[in-house]
Amino acid sequence: MATDKVIQLRHVYRGDLKKGYYGFSRDTFWSAGLVWLRRDPASCIDYSGTLFGTVIAFGAFFVIPALSTELEGISLTVGDIEISGHALLGALGLFIFLFQSVFIAFFCNRRYTLQLLKKGYRILPGVNEQEARKALKLEETDALG
Repeated sequence: MATDKVIQLRHVYRGDLKKGYYGFSRDTFWSAGLVWLRRDPASCIDYSGTLFGTVIAFGAFFVIPALSTELEGISLTVGDIEISGHALLGALGLFIFLFQSVFIAFFCNRRYTLQLLKKGYRILPGVNEQEARKALKLEETDALG
């Protein structure tokens, strides 16, 4: 599995080291978010409590099956191909899942690292420090960095 871009962080008072992540999270995308159970379970699960996450969850478990019964016998003809209502609903569910996965993969790394910076961690100087600051949208003199 591909790895995410990593930057080392050190806590100001305790001195312990943690990895901060930035950029697109290939690990999160390919594991459907399960990689965060290994990294830090509470860090990015917050997205499930948002309105977006609630709509996705309720849409997947309640609305789609309810629509499925309404779509019985309905089909859409595209050229010579006839697509059933159930197949359309499945494609819609897959599209929503992929959209949610891409959304979370773009924002989880940044959110996790910014949470660590707010808890007192600071970016250690390194090869990719400037790239990480740019990806996290931090200035050179930013108190978080």
